[in-house]
Amino acid sequence: MTENNVYTLSDASKEAVHKLTGPVHVKAFISPDLPAPLQNLSQSIADTLDEYAAASGDKLTYEIISPEDSEEIEEDAKSVGCKKVAVGQRSKDELSLRAVYKCVAFTQGDNLQVVEDLMASPNGSLASFEYDFTKALMNLEKPEARKVGFIAGFGGPASSPQFPQ
Repeated sequence: MTENNVYTLSDASKEAVHKLTGPVHVKAFISPDLPAPLQNLSQSIADTLDEYAAASGDKLTYEIISPEDSEEIEEDAKSVGCKKVAVGQRSKDELSLRAVYKCVAFTQGDNLQVVEDLMASPNGSLASFEYDFTKALMNLEKPEARKVGFIAGFGGPASSPQFPQ
């Protein structure tokens, strides 16, 4: 869609969303009036989720919500695991911190995946945005915990006496 493919999904993301086995609803809890480089976060999320929705074959729906609109909406954000995060803003004579929401929750039936803190790079792009969303969608399909194993011996990390057993 854009010259540098900012809102164009990769083939892997298109495949992941197309293979969804059931409907997914996405709630993006985004505070209003975010400072730079996050000032366009809500629109960036909408643009990217439009691409996911189109690739899903009507399996993905979304809404963008401003939690500051009411206490009920703020409680909804907290109920899915979204928390306020600190965002700094700096001017010539002042530095301030503000607690804001920039969280996205993916639900499919009883399964829930949350991207708790959407980050922007200094130039304003959301570099990990597609990765985080596709990972959340794939984890919805496989909600069981993954296991990681370490092999002992041969000088690996599991051979260290400080390594937890």
